[in-house]
Amino acid sequence: MRKLQPYVPMAVLIVCCLAYLYWLLGEVVLHPNAFIIMNNTDGRQILFNTYFYTRFGSGLTLSNQLFPNFDVLFMTDAQASVSVLLNALQTIGIPVLPYVVGITNGLILYSIPLAALMLFASARLLGIRSWMSVWGAFFITALSPQWLRVVCGHAGLAYLIYIPALIYAVLYWASPKKKSGLVFLLTLFLVLFIGFNNGYILLSGIAFLSLFSVVHMVQTRQWRSKAVWYPLILVCIAGLGLGIIKKLSDPVHDRETAPYGFLVYHATPETVLLPSHGVVLETLNKLLPIPVEIGQEEGAAYVGLFTLLILLATAVYLLVQLVRTFRFRFSRNKALNSLLWTSLILLLYAMAFPFRFGYESLLDYFPFIKQFRSPGRFAWMFYYVVSLYALFRFELWRRSKHRTTPFFIVALLLFSLCYIIDIHDLQTWNMRYIKAGGYTKNYFNEGEKHQAVLTAHGIDTSHVAAILGLPLNCAWNSKFERGDEGYDITQRMVELSCASGIPWLTAKLSRASTFNTLRSGQWVANPIIEREALAEWPSQKDLLLVHQKTYSPTKGEWFMMQQGTCIYSDSLFAYYQIPINNRMHQNRDSIRQHIDALLNAQANNLKQALQNKEVQYGATNEVIVSSLKEEKTLLRTQINQQANDTIVEFSVWTQIRHLQENMPTLKLTVFDSLGNTLSTNRINMHSATDYQYGYLRYVYQFPVTLKTQTVEVLIEKGNDFTFTRWLIRPSKQTVILNQNGLKTYNAYLLERTIAAGR
Repeated sequence: MRKLQPYVPMAVLIVCCLAYLYWLLGEVVLHPNAFIIMNNTDGRQILFNTYFYTRFGSGLTLSNQLFPNFDVLFMTDAQASVSVLLNALQTIGIPVLPYVVGITNGLILYSIPLAALMLFASARLLGIRSWMSVWGAFFITALSPQWLRVVCGHAGLAYLIYIPALIYAVLYWASPKKKSGLVFLLTLFLVLFIGFNNGYILLSGIAFLSLFSVVHMVQTRQWRSKAVWYPLILVCIAGLGLGIIKKLSDPVHDRETAPYGFLVYHATPETVLLPSHGVVLETLNKLLPIPVEIGQEEGAAYVGLFTLLILLATAVYLLVQLVRTFRFRFSRNKALNSLLWTSLILLLYAMAFPFRFGYESLLDYFPFIKQFRSPGRFAWMFYYVVSLYALFRFELWRRSKHRTTPFFIVALLLFSLCYIIDIHDLQTWNMRYIKAGGYTKNYFNEGEKHQAVLTAHGIDTSHVAAILGLPLNCAWNSKFERGDEGYDITQRMVELSCASGIPWLTAKLSRASTFNTLRSGQWVANPIIEREALAEWPSQKDLLLVHQKTYSPTKGEWFMMQQGTCIYSDSLFAYYQIPINNRMHQNRDSIRQHIDALLNAQANNLKQALQNKEVQYGATNEVIVSSLKEEKTLLRTQINQQANDTIVEFSVWTQIRHLQENMPTLKLTVFDSLGNTLSTNRINMHSATDYQYGYLRYVYQFPVTLKTQTVEVLIEKGNDFTFTRWLIRPSKQTVILNQNGLKTYNAYLLERTIAAGR
């Protein structure tokens, strides 16, 4: 019995964690393969990537989205490590395919008790007694900010074991223990497997280990210690491994280098020291004259009431010691001190310091980190470390009493109540969507019914190259957005692809190729636009278009549907088989062939409109904006309307550059004859449906009355942008022009020229 006694606290901890998991998530803990925890966009897509790669994947290519260009597995939300492992097992004959959802859920859920064990072991290395370590490890795990990722479908970010394991590793290497080889190998495996599974996790681990190594070397002045060299070796192996894999496998050279969000999705003192929801926040707001404003949820890493109170008491104590002795140190444990300094540095980075405090230009010297546009996630390191530190200080206070006093027991009960309140508020917020709709049953293994429909109509990889869903479920990046993304159509496309092996034409990938993503949206753009990817389409293969019947197609989408035949229909969707050939350009080719006749036909009614400036066309008026300090006028023109309440359309094309951050914003103002403002509208230059030869078309319609005299369009402050072919016209008026070497139809180019760009 004495040999088993040291393991009793750990067994109790595991049982408590499993009971907590069941209380929170219910049946999915017992039957992980039966349910999808969160069938939202992110959760469904990540499972889709993993399932498809397990069944149909090969090499390092993620081949289920963005046909025919695809992407590399390690640069997408595909759980790369898990996908490669399951694919390898399936290839050698181990039937893991029916259990992809269960394995994905299980790896995340069942590693949570292991995370608590890592915190328990770390507390023991700090000298905290066993049962106090159990108490702290359980509550720290239960309040972790990573729980949001568990329940919202962000699988790659949901491995709670990762950060506690790294903390344990560095504390172990800094301890007198000599047998460190096994810990090194296990930590290396963890960094490579879970780190390569998600870029944020890998980068945070590398940052943590490298910073700890440097800080600990400065703290101890011992550069030969294991706590200094082991982390550096891990960083070199992981960093070099990722670099080699990306260099050898990445086919994309035009990813966005400056995606939106770095200066937005950061932590703040409020997101770390205060809860974002619940009783504590509501009570605080009732007491304060000004309500607390909580920042971005990406930066949430609330440490809890227990940690806050202990930190406040510790701050007073350390301040007194500083005044008395003129010395400051967090503790006598140098490894813990190094951990604290490391976590504080990472917290500053999580707060986007110093970049958002007047030094935004420094980001230009570190373009790599802008790819990780949510620095707030780095506050998770601070949460775990500072929570352990609070537990350590609480244990020191207990020891100073020399025995377990009634006061200590009361304090422990009160602190437990604080944790319970914080955990209840956190998980009530996290679980709000699941509680409302419950879990979705695992539909990844129910492809037979879809396969039967496809087989009956000859839809397979031999005859069909790709699937396209309407409304467009994807076709986006931070410079281009359709904004439709229907829930039902996305799930149906997932089911069809998983059953047939036919990839998507579009993509739901966060860092996909800019121009490949834009070209994928061309298939349902205005019929005038050339489908630039047509030359890459495999001959003799069709497109399967799935239309959700409740959705009203745009002009371009309706044109695409008309090119094919409806082969099947159920209560929700209609299936169209569409031959992909030069018929896609029949509208454009007809206009080009008869352009002279069309110009003559419109000459009489358009000539007067142009003279009256009812229609204004700029064929060559490119504007290169280099103004971060002031607005710049794109156009200012008069409109003399002859009818009341005419709808006028303004459109303009702007060049896409993947190296450039964000997109411009335009401000359109309508004035009367006296110069009074009738209306002002900001045009979102991120939402667009038409892409042509490297340029996006932005359009805005507004009513014009008899009072309207002048329209002005200003470019707001921002980076350098190139604008061309702006057009103001009555929405029912067609403008065909052949000017300055450019043939255009309502400002769409009818043929590609050198001046057109890409």
